[in-house]
Order: sequence, then C-alpha cells, then structure tokens
Amino acid sequence: MGGRHVKKHIWPIVWTLLAVWTLIPVDASKACALGYEAHCTFAPWSTIICLALAWLHWWMPRRKKAA
Repeated sequence: MGGRHVKKHIWPIVWTLLAVWTLIPVDASKACALGYEAHCTFAPWSTIICLALAWLHWWMPRRKKAA
C-alpha cells in the first residue's frame, strides 16, 4: 500500500515543480510572454499547462475512488 500511495502523489508534485521551473528567470535567448528571460520561452502558457496536468493527476485518482 505504501508504494502505491506514493505513486499517486508523485505526478502532481512533478508537474507543479515543472510549472514553477518554467517561470524561473535565467539567461535565455528570447524573452517569455511575461517580458523577462525565463527557462521556458512559452511561459506563462507552459506553466498553465503544467498546473492543469498536475490538477488532472491529482483529481483522476479521487474520481476513480468515488465511482
């Protein structure tokens, strides 16, 4: 049970960390849509996608459990 419990929570954590990582300022070739140079030039859109995936990976196991 312990390993399976961790597997359910790892993907939301990974997607949330990636969402934060896309916004971190670095020396990049182009500025992002927010006006500064970030890890991802598609920020904030990539951040929104990562957060949506984190929410889906958090919500889907709960939905299956309720059904």
